[in-house]
Amino acid sequence: MTTRSKQGARHFGRRDFGAPPRAGIALLLLAISASGCSTLLGEIEVENNALTPAASGRDAGAGAASGLSTVDGGGSSAGGFDPGCEVGTVQCVGSALQLCGQGGWVTNDVCASSSLCKTDPPGCQPPECALDQLSCDGALLRVCNAARDGWDQLGSCASAAHCNPSSRQCLAAPCAAGELACNRTELQRCAADELGWVTLEACGTQALCEQTRVGGLSSCAPPACASGARRCVDAALQRCNEGRTGFERVQDCANTVLCALSLDTGNAECEAPLCAVSEHRCRAETLTVCNEPRTGFDDEQTCGSAALCDPVSAGCRPPACEAGARRCNGAQIQTCNVDRTAFENAGDAACASASLCIESSNGTASCELAACEPGQRRCQGARLETCNTARTGFSLLQSCGSQALCVEVRGGQSFECAAPACGAGEAECRGRNLAVCNADLTAFELTNCGLLGCNDAAAPARCRTLDDLLL
Repeated sequence: MTTRSKQGARHFGRRDFGAPPRAGIALLLLAISASGCSTLLGEIEVENNALTPAASGRDAGAGAASGLSTVDGGGSSAGGFDPGCEVGTVQCVGSALQLCGQGGWVTNDVCASSSLCKTDPPGCQPPECALDQLSCDGALLRVCNAARDGWDQLGSCASAAHCNPSSRQCLAAPCAAGELACNRTELQRCAADELGWVTLEACGTQALCEQTRVGGLSSCAPPACASGARRCVDAALQRCNEGRTGFERVQDCANTVLCALSLDTGNAECEAPLCAVSEHRCRAETLTVCNEPRTGFDDEQTCGSAALCDPVSAGCRPPACEAGARRCNGAQIQTCNVDRTAFENAGDAACASASLCIESSNGTASCELAACEPGQRRCQGARLETCNTARTGFSLLQSCGSQALCVEVRGGQSFECAAPACGAGEAECRGRNLAVCNADLTAFELTNCGLLGCNDAAAPARCRTLDDLLL
């Protein structure tokens, strides 16, 4: 057992308190039981509720020592959570005895006063007396001190027979024979000679003794409940009062289940809800909701992925795409990411052009081979063609006038249109010969016009005929 630097705090090895908070409290109770300290918890009972641990023969002390039930947080994990204190540490805050679990500080018991709260060994020391309680020590009239760990003297009576705590002052005359009084827990009767008091019986508490004296009973009134006993009446947490004459309210819990859990865990206060009403959280792709008793989360819906689980809107966002789906974004093939929130560029290289990225109806995409290289040319008859920008085929670059004018250049590495040697239909006379531009526009072809010769005056020129001579 090692001390902490924080005043009034003690630490127990993480080996004992490394469990979740409820298990840590159970181990604390085991340590207290083993050390012989006063029992922190008494019998437990639930009234007007289906949860009745007392009916099964369990009391709060036994439940703690035998291992407590753990509430599943349904998506919240203790791993990585900082409770703000060292797990396994105990401390006294005023009269509250607290244990640090993985959820933080938990009030495990409330002692009668701050001086009665102890951390080594951890527990509440039993009070010597009740607040404002009076007692007699022979002829000395005493009152319980503020710390409830001893007595302060009020006065000195004439004799023991003149000291009566029930009268709250020294008597002017000795007690009357047969008169009853309570001195601490002892039920006393004035002696026959009226010179002092005779103890008849020791009651469970001074309050039970006073109940007996006021009621004129022949023996001590039985206690209404066991010391430290707690119970739930609906959602109200109650404990046996100090005088053991009945139960008193401790706190109104959020619901009956949380009240019953406070009995199981041994907490002096209501078990705190683990979640808010209708609160949602995501556990990976599973959307969970705070259960009705607010002790944890229940699964509500399974989303397409963890990224699609939205606790703020309490639902699943629709997926942007189907798992494994592929599409074209320009020339780039994209694949639906694992979260199904968006398309991302696939590892494939981009297609040669957007037109060569082809989407199919079944949600896949692929690249078609390019039909040509950028800048590539070819001749198709008289058409000089070049590879189009999409590289899906050739488009007209120039019309050469004839197939013969579309020629290879640079050793066959490209094509271009050659200049025509003459125009279509062009003719001229060359002596007695008629020169006419051939169909390929690459040269003139000569025709001998014979004796009549060539007619330059005609348009276009032609071999002269007899009619030309008659004109």
